[in-house]
Amino acid sequence: MTKNCLYLSIILAIVLSVSGCADTSNRVEVSLGQEFSLSVKQRAFIKGENLEIKFEEVIEDSRCPWEVTCVWEG
Repeated sequence: MTKNCLYLSIILAIVLSVSGCADTSNRVEVSLGQEFSLSVKQRAFIKGENLEIKFEEVIEDSRCPWEVTCVWEG
Protein backbone atom coordinates (compact mmCIF):
# COMPACT_ATOMS: atom_id res chain seq x y z
CA MET A 1 0.00 0.00 0.00
CA THR A 2 2.76 2.47 0.90
CA LYS A 3 4.62 1.57 -2.31
CA ASN A 4 1.55 2.48 -4.36
CA CYS A 5 1.20 5.80 -2.51
CA LEU A 6 4.88 6.53 -3.14
CA TYR A 7 4.54 5.78 -6.86
CA LEU A 8 1.38 7.85 -7.09
CA SER A 9 3.08 10.76 -5.33
CA ILE A 10 6.06 10.62 -7.68
CA ILE A 11 3.83 10.52 -10.77
CA LEU A 12 1.73 13.39 -9.44
CA ALA A 13 4.86 15.47 -8.74
CA ILE A 14 6.15 14.86 -12.28
CA VAL A 15 2.82 15.78 -13.88
CA LEU A 16 2.52 18.96 -11.82
CA SER A 17 6.08 20.05 -12.55
CA VAL A 18 5.67 19.49 -16.30
CA SER A 19 2.31 21.27 -16.44
CA GLY A 20 3.86 24.26 -14.67
CA CYS A 21 6.26 24.74 -17.56
CA ALA A 22 3.73 26.30 -19.95
CA ASP A 23 5.28 27.93 -22.99
CA THR A 24 4.33 31.62 -22.94
CA SER A 25 6.82 32.70 -25.62
CA ASN A 26 4.26 31.96 -28.34
CA ARG A 27 1.42 33.83 -26.59
CA VAL A 28 -0.04 37.25 -27.37
CA GLU A 29 -1.89 39.21 -24.67
CA VAL A 30 -4.77 41.34 -25.95
CA SER A 31 -7.71 43.24 -24.51
CA LEU A 32 -11.33 42.44 -25.23
CA GLY A 33 -12.37 44.19 -28.46
CA GLN A 34 -8.77 44.56 -29.66
CA GLU A 35 -8.00 43.22 -33.14
CA PHE A 36 -5.12 40.72 -33.35
CA SER A 37 -3.60 38.15 -35.70
CA LEU A 38 -2.38 34.66 -34.90
CA SER A 39 -0.03 32.33 -36.72
CA VAL A 40 -0.46 28.56 -36.64
CA LYS A 41 0.25 27.16 -33.13
CA GLN A 42 0.18 30.66 -31.61
CA ARG A 43 -2.07 31.56 -28.64
CA ALA A 44 -3.91 34.70 -27.64
CA PHE A 45 -4.82 35.44 -24.02
CA ILE A 46 -7.76 37.83 -23.54
CA LYS A 47 -6.93 39.95 -20.47
CA GLY A 48 -9.65 40.21 -17.85
CA GLU A 49 -11.72 37.39 -19.37
CA ASN A 50 -9.69 34.30 -18.36
CA LEU A 51 -9.88 33.19 -22.00
CA GLU A 52 -7.13 31.74 -24.19
CA ILE A 53 -7.45 30.98 -27.90
CA LYS A 54 -5.05 28.73 -29.83
CA PHE A 55 -4.79 28.60 -33.62
CA GLU A 56 -4.30 24.86 -34.17
CA GLU A 57 -4.27 24.35 -37.95
CA VAL A 58 -5.68 25.36 -41.32
CA ILE A 59 -7.87 22.51 -42.50
CA GLU A 60 -8.62 23.81 -45.98
CA ASP A 61 -7.80 26.97 -47.93
CA SER A 62 -9.51 27.42 -51.29
CA ARG A 63 -8.05 30.87 -51.98
CA CYS A 64 -5.81 31.40 -55.00
CA PRO A 65 -2.08 31.61 -54.27
CA TRP A 66 -0.56 35.08 -53.99
CA GLU A 67 0.00 36.85 -57.35
CA VAL A 68 -1.86 34.19 -59.35
CA THR A 69 -4.99 34.75 -61.44
CA CYS A 70 -7.48 31.99 -60.78
CA VAL A 71 -10.48 31.26 -62.97
CA TRP A 72 -13.58 29.69 -61.38
CA GLU A 73 -16.63 28.20 -63.10
CA GLY A 74 -20.00 29.85 -62.62
